[in-house]
Order: sequence, then structure tokens, then C-alpha cells
Amino acid sequence: MQLSEFDAYRKKKTLNQFACALLGLSLFHAVIFHPLYLFITNDVLFQGTVLALLFYTLSDLFSYVFFWVSFAFLVIVVTRFGTRSGVGLLGLFAGGMALYHALDILSGYLVMGFPSADVVLSDVLIGILLVTFLDACLFGASLLVLYLIAAKAGKDHATGSNLFLRAMPPQSTLDFRNPMSMCALLPSVILGLSKIATRLYYDFAFIGAPQGIVDAFWMITYYLADLLAILLGYLLIQLMLNRYYMSEIRAKERYGDAGSSERA
Repeated sequence: MQLSEFDAYRKKKTLNQFACALLGLSLFHAVIFHPLYLFITNDVLFQGTVLALLFYTLSDLFSYVFFWVSFAFLVIVVTRFGTRSGVGLLGLFAGGMALYHALDILSGYLVMGFPSADVVLSDVLIGILLVTFLDACLFGASLLVLYLIAAKAGKDHATGSNLFLRAMPPQSTLDFRNPMSMCALLPSVILGLSKIATRLYYDFAFIGAPQGIVDAFWMITYYLADLLAILLGYLLIQLMLNRYYMSEIRAKERYGDAGSSERA
């Protein structure tokens, strides 16, 4: 089944918005944030200060935001236009992540100095490809979960039957009986669990058991922050879904008015 003229227009606009969001976040991080991060965290004057801790925290938060925004667009595209569109979005996300990591490394070289060409070819490029692949796996896992939710909700997942428009908006922020709320929650949970698993591996492989109350306090705080990030991700995705729903309603009204004028 072909998309209507209006749906095709909305799909094209949504994909363009997603591409612009990926590009904008990548450029902001590479051009503004990452150079400041390197300057602050590598300057002896700021070692151990609140400002350095703030930039460490913001760096972690920024990586979360990149995923949260991507997940929000994934939920919108899959539930509004069908999972076939979601598969195409996976390629766009992988390209955006590769750009994000490449610009990140390039900005670091501009600030800290360039390595030899051998290092760039043997380590950097392989590192970018590996990290991008792992990020794409998280995105793909979220796509699979959304496919299952859509199938359970009785949606034609190949062409789309507007689960988004049928289920939005939820009655409340925590209305998990609504499939759209679950679509917003589970990608954030997948990301959060992957972060916790990575932290567990790093702690056991390189850090070891805490050596005192202070070490234990900070270790527990980091894991609690990971759990809090799941909730924050859900709320941000839900907010973006609500804003897109309102823009969808306004676009339908304008489209209807334009169609009425042409018929008149």
C-alpha cells in the first residue's frame, strides 16, 4: 500500500529533520563542546575541580542525548510510517554516528595534535567503524523491540496503519498501557542497560572492588545515575513524541485547508 500524498510529505520532512538533528548535534559537539572539554579536563589548573567534573558529566550526558533524539525519531517513523522506513533510518543513524565519532576525533587532534598516518589508518578508522557498529546494534535492537510492540498492537508493520495517530497522546506520562509509552520507554531501557553492562565490565576488569566507603559511594552513585538516565531518556522521548503529534495535527489542518481551497 502506497503512502498518501500527505503521509509521503510528512515522511520526507521527518527524515530531513532527523538528518539535520544528527548533523547539528555532531557539529555542536565537535566544534564547541569537545574542544572545551579537552581544554578543561587536560589543564592542570582544573584538575579535580567542580568545573572538570561538570564537563565529565556533560560529556556522558551528550552521548545519551544523541541516542535519545535518534530513538525518538525512530519511534515516530516506525509507528507513523511503518518498520520498512525504520530499516532505512538505521542506515541514516549509522552514518550520523560515524560522522559524530569522526568529527569528535578530528576536533581532538586539532586541539591536542595529530598522530602519525599509520595510527590514523590502523587504530582510528578501525575504532570509528567498531564503535559505529556497536551503536548501530543498539539502534537495531530498539527497532526490533518497536516492531514487536507494533505487531502486538495489531499494526500492519510493513506499510503502517498509523499506530502513532491512533495511540497518541497517552493519558498520562506514565501510562504504560499505551503502546506509545512502551515505545518511548524500551529504547531508553536498552541504552541504559548497555551503559550499566559496560560500566560493570570496566569496574570488574580494571577497577576492582571499592577500597573504602568513599569509593563505594562513588561507584553506587554512577550506577544510580545510569538508572536515572533511563527515566530522563523516556521523558525526553515522550516529550518529542508529544511535540511531533501536535505538529502532525497542525499539518493536517493546514493540508485540509489547502485541499478545500483547491476544490473551491
